[in-house]
Amino acid sequence: MKPPVIEVNNLSVHYPIKQGENLRAVQNVTLSIQEGEVLGLVGESGSGKSTLGKAMIGLTHKTQGWIKYRGRFLPKSYTLSDFRSHAKHMQMIFQDPYGSLNPSMTIKEILREPMQLTDNRSRTKQQEAIHYWIEKVGLSINHLNRYPHEFSGGQRQRIGIARALILSPKFIICDEPISALDVSVQAQIINLLLELKSELSLTLLFIAHDLSMVRLISDTIAVMKKGIIVETGPSDTVFKKPSHDYTKMLIEANPIADPKDEKKRQKARIKSNKSL
Repeated sequence: MKPPVIEVNNLSVHYPIKQGENLRAVQNVTLSIQEGEVLGLVGESGSGKSTLGKAMIGLTHKTQGWIKYRGRFLPKSYTLSDFRSHAKHMQMIFQDPYGSLNPSMTIKEILREPMQLTDNRSRTKQQEAIHYWIEKVGLSINHLNRYPHEFSGGQRQRIGIARALILSPKFIICDEPISALDVSVQAQIINLLLELKSELSLTLLFIAHDLSMVRLISDTIAVMKKGIIVETGPSDTVFKKPSHDYTKMLIEANPIADPKDEKKRQKARIKSNKSL
C-alpha cells in the first residue's frame, strides 16, 4: 500500500501575542490525505483552517509536530531553497483573487514567474506552458498582456489556478478559493477544479466554510474548531451522521438551496426547541 501523499502529525502553530502568551492557531493536528483524494477542511472563520494549510506548504512556522510529503519530512521552517524545490510538488490557490496577483505585472509575467524561479525551461518552453495553461483554465492568449485589474474575480481566480498548476504539482491546497466570488461564478470554479483534479490526478486539500460546496467536492471531511480537528470521516457520513455537536451545529447553520426544504427544516427546529 502506498503511503499518503501528505501526512501531518501532532502539528501545532502558535503565534506570540504578548509576553508570555501565545495564540494557539493550530493545536495537535494529525491527518493524512491519500493520493487522488480531496480532503475538505471546514470550520468557522478563525478556526485555524488557513493556518494549517499554510503550515503544510511552508508559509508559516511550525511550533510542534511534523509533516511528510510522499514519505519525506518537510522542513520546520522553509528557506528560499526549500520553497523552490518544493514548489514543483505542492502549490496553493489563495482565497483572494484580488490580492493574490501582483497588480504591476501582466498575466504573462505572473505565469512566467514560477518557472523563472524554479526550473531551467527555455523561453520557448515557458511560452508554450503559458499559452497552454491560460487556455486550460478557460481564458485566451489574447489576455496575456493585460493586468489583473482588467479581469473579473472569477477570471482572476482562473489565473491563480493556472499559476498554481504551471509547474505540474500533484498536491494543491485550495484556501477558500470561491468565498470571495459571486455565487454564479462559484460553481464554474468548482467544476474547473474537479475537471483538472480528474485529468491531472491531483490530490487536494479544499478549505472552506460553505459545507454544501465541501460536500460536493470532497471525498473526506475534517471539521476544525479552535485549532483542533474534532471530527473526520467520509463526506456523506459526516453530513448524514455527524458525531460531534460542533459538526451538527455547522450543518444546521448551513442553508438548504430549496426554499421549501429549508422552511420544513426551520419548522422542525422550532418544534424541537419548544419541546425542550
